[in-house]
Amino acid sequence: MPMHPYAIDVAAGTGADPTGFRARKLRPEHLTAATVVLTATRRQRSLCTALAPGALNRTFTLRQFARLAAAAEPPKDPAAGRCGRRSRRPPAPGGGCNPPPPTRTTA
Repeated sequence: MPMHPYAIDVAAGTGADPTGFRARKLRPEHLTAATVVLTATRRQRSLCTALAPGALNRTFTLRQFARLAAAAEPPKDPAAGRCGRRSRRPPAPGGGCNPPPPTRTTA
């Protein structure tokens, strides 16, 4: 299935070439490998955590995540608050918070 037109616009806006990208079915390993999983609805969150119970503590609805982010205090040490610092993934090249563009997958 091809990408949704909105997703194409978003990918193109990041500099990624959306040609050849395809939607794929969500699998447990996608969720367990993710640092954070954001969903639009509570039902989607429930489906994700049923599919991968190990992702429960890092799966949020957008509203939940926004409330948590708004309540969070900035780090005392600015260097300690950099993206990727506590992540299982290495920091983005150049030390920034932007992840690399998505990679192409085949259906």
